[in-house]
Amino acid sequence: MIRSFRHRPHVSWVPGSWPEASKPTFPLSEVAKHPIIMSLPDSENDVDALFVEHGVAVNDRFAVHDGYIAWRMVEAGLGISVNNLLMSQRWEGNVAVHPLDPPASIELGIAVRSVAAASPAVRALVDRSRALIARMRF
Repeated sequence: MIRSFRHRPHVSWVPGSWPEASKPTFPLSEVAKHPIIMSLPDSENDVDALFVEHGVAVNDRFAVHDGYIAWRMVEAGLGISVNNLLMSQRWEGNVAVHPLDPPASIELGIAVRSVAAASPAVRALVDRSRALIARMRF
C-alpha cells in the first residue's frame, strides 16, 4: 500500500531573459525546440518518465548531477530545464519558473505492505512522515 502525502508540480526553468519567461505556462511540446539541461539524465527519474509519457524528444545539451548547477546554467541562458518545484522553491536568480502544460506532478509518500500489520516503528515512521510533510511549506 502506498500512503500518498502530497503532490508537487513539475515546472520549467526558463532563462529570465528569454521571451518564454513572460508566458504563464510552458508547453511540454516546446521542450524539444530548446537546448535542455538535464538533472540526473538517464537515471529513470520522474522527468525522464514525463518526457516518455508525452513523447517529448529532448535536445540534450548539458547533463548535470546537481539541480542547483542546472538552475545556474539556466540563469546563464544556456537552456531550459524541467524539474519538480521542490528543488527550486527557495532559490533566487533570473530564472522564470512556470507550470507545465499539460500539468504534471510528483507524489510524495511512503510504501508499506500494510500499516495495520506494520511494526510500531514503521507505523510511527508513517505518522511522523505525514505530519512532517503536512507542516512543510512547499
